[in-house]
Amino acid sequence: MGGCNFLTDSAVTAGAIVKMALDVSNDVQPIIVDAAVLRYVRPEGIGAEFLRWPAGERERLQQYIRGLLIDGDK
Repeated sequence: MGGCNFLTDSAVTAGAIVKMALDVSNDVQPIIVDAAVLRYVRPEGIGAEFLRWPAGERERLQQYIRGLLIDGDK
């Protein structure tokens, strides 16, 4: 829950602070992260650490991930 790894065509720099919209599903509104620091930028992906969330957004991500874990057990 503390971050993610992603790919992008945008030019980014390690250490940059960004706002993110996590588009996790067509059925769910994007989950907003107000501030994330880009910890590394590599060809295989960019590592972001989440720093600040709007109220309720972290909980929305937790619920979404729990749903994936439960569905994966079936």
